[in-house]
Amino acid sequence: MLDDANSLSSGTQLRSEVCVVGAGVAGIAIARELAKAGQQVLLVESGDLKRSAATDALSMGSSAGDRYEFAHYHRSRFFGGSSNCWAGYCRPLEPEDFAVRPWIPNSGWPIGYADLLPYYQRTHEYLGLGPWDYSSEFWETSIQHPQVRRAPLDETGLRDSFNQFAYEPKLGVHHRSEVASNPRVQVLLNANLTEIETTPDGGQVTGLVLRTLSGRQVRAQARRYVLATGGIENARLLLASARTRPEGIGNRNDLVGRYFMDHPRVIVGRVSLRDGYRHNLLYDVRHQNRSSIVAAHGTSVAAAFVLSPEVLAREELLSARTSFWTNLVGEGTQGQEALARFYRVRRDTRSVSRADLRELSQILRSTEAAAFAGSRLIPTSRRRVRETRLEIVAEQAPDPRNRVTLSAVRDALGVPRAHVDWEVSEAAERTLRRTAALVAEALARAGVADIDGLEESDWTRALSGTVHHVHHMGTTRMHESPELGVVDRDCRVHGVQNLFIAGSSVFPTGGSNFPTMTIAALALRLADHLARLDAPVVVPAPNA
Repeated sequence: MLDDANSLSSGTQLRSEVCVVGAGVAGIAIARELAKAGQQVLLVESGDLKRSAATDALSMGSSAGDRYEFAHYHRSRFFGGSSNCWAGYCRPLEPEDFAVRPWIPNSGWPIGYADLLPYYQRTHEYLGLGPWDYSSEFWETSIQHPQVRRAPLDETGLRDSFNQFAYEPKLGVHHRSEVASNPRVQVLLNANLTEIETTPDGGQVTGLVLRTLSGRQVRAQARRYVLATGGIENARLLLASARTRPEGIGNRNDLVGRYFMDHPRVIVGRVSLRDGYRHNLLYDVRHQNRSSIVAAHGTSVAAAFVLSPEVLAREELLSARTSFWTNLVGEGTQGQEALARFYRVRRDTRSVSRADLRELSQILRSTEAAAFAGSRLIPTSRRRVRETRLEIVAEQAPDPRNRVTLSAVRDALGVPRAHVDWEVSEAAERTLRRTAALVAEALARAGVADIDGLEESDWTRALSGTVHHVHHMGTTRMHESPELGVVDRDCRVHGVQNLFIAGSSVFPTGGSNFPTMTIAALALRLADHLARLDAPVVVPAPNA
């Protein structure tokens, strides 16, 4: 059932068994699973079914340290959440990502890969993926196309890492009809959480204050509550709910908002592919990631180069993944950028203003945009490629100095805006540089490519731009001790009996694989945990 909070009278009291705030990747998954378990769920969403500039403005914030963007299209505040700007990349974290790595301070999860494995497998149905198999051999055998050729990486210290792509990344679209028709799920749109109310000791949540931009205020009550609003917003809401305790909820040890992580990312180097690999689409994830050539079993795939766990340990590096990054003819020009802006407007709002039409007329007269658009229409020819470079996406070590706090500026509903302190550490920069060097050496030895453009001046340019991947992680990190984490292994906030957190904010470390699949797996695991809390206790019969 879909309801609009703007249609409710102020003072309305909403009741459910579980209230989930945030209808994104995690929130929709939890609502679906709890409804299957017979529970009544209220799923609260700040936005509507499509993007709104006024709602987007609630997410704007500030930053210090290295440049960090709060662009609205990086924080999708409408039904479907971050999946609205997700490309569909899926791969689980690696088993070693969960382990304590002595060279990485604050590493290690309180759960392991084996704990998440059954939930990773279940994400394939939820996310719309192919078979549960990420082995290189499986996909090489399945595709069998002359333009899909694995690199011979034996004895190089490299291995290839395969991603699958969700066929419908916008989960709000993919699951909308199912959720809307489920009598056990009430979706409340345009309802913004402005305060979490608790008992005087802060040990239990008693209700949520929800407000609309039109001025209405309602209250939600449930037995249990789940925050699933994203890696920045989860921390912001806990910190802003300071009526009972001035430091906010779950923050007795000053950990909420700390350990903020992203995936540092650079485009660097110049790649000269050797014969046999010039038309190979497998490792180019930018423009060929939905090509029918690199597809099988109802999904498309792409591969990246990663260093083996042994090399990472020997070199004391963070995790990183490297792909080929192609720039097309006409790309980076004013015409191409105008074309991209017009596409985003149509994608996100489905409406076009007069200013948009004026820009469209300029686009249509642009030879640069025409060259770029034309190159996109030739999916298998490398004549459309102006140059090939390396894209390196690295893990960031958890650092308490990287954090989300509250600013003195408030949004339209009176909630303090988020402020992010974030810097790329020396360890992350060393990982980016060393990974590039090792990949270049290995690909040359394997006869795949020659790579130059890795001089100091090249790195200065690469690191001076935006070097993050807008994957917000770590701000309510998982740890068994309340002195080292905000939530426990079951994602319950330490010291608060009935409040749980879902999403990448609970990641103790982030690996270098993209987070969406792990967000979904953790959400399914949390839903199972919440369902078990209400399961009847079976008392065994006494022995005869």
